[in-house]
Amino acid sequence: MAAAAPAAPQPFSPQEHARFVEGVEQYCRAHAGQVGGDACWAAIASHVQNRSADELKAHAQYYLMSLQSRSPELARAPTPVIWTAEENAYFEAQLAVVDEGSPQRFATIASGLPDKSEDDVRTWYEKLLGDLLEIERGARA
Repeated sequence: MAAAAPAAPQPFSPQEHARFVEGVEQYCRAHAGQVGGDACWAAIASHVQNRSADELKAHAQYYLMSLQSRSPELARAPTPVIWTAEENAYFEAQLAVVDEGSPQRFATIASGLPDKSEDDVRTWYEKLLGDLLEIERGARA
């Protein structure tokens, strides 16, 4: 008798997705220098609580593709925007306090960064997700 096919993955609930994003924001930078990114995925899985690292990797890839389809300019190679350590520290602090569900989230963060536009902030945020995927694939050390 043939083994049963694995169950299709269940979509992430809005709460799971929110915890996924929180986990990415909280743990990506902390584990960015580690080869393979396994510690990062394990930390995010612990934060989400009911999803495996493999499910999170698949969700991250789907989420990034979804973001790129909504913003096609992300798929092209834009001129890089330089971020100072101070700007990045402000950006990361604001991610923790500005409501993730707010449609003005990136505009609000950009308002405290005189040299950055809303698009710069959105692109920087989405780069975090892309970096996480590259680290996992071993493309970046």
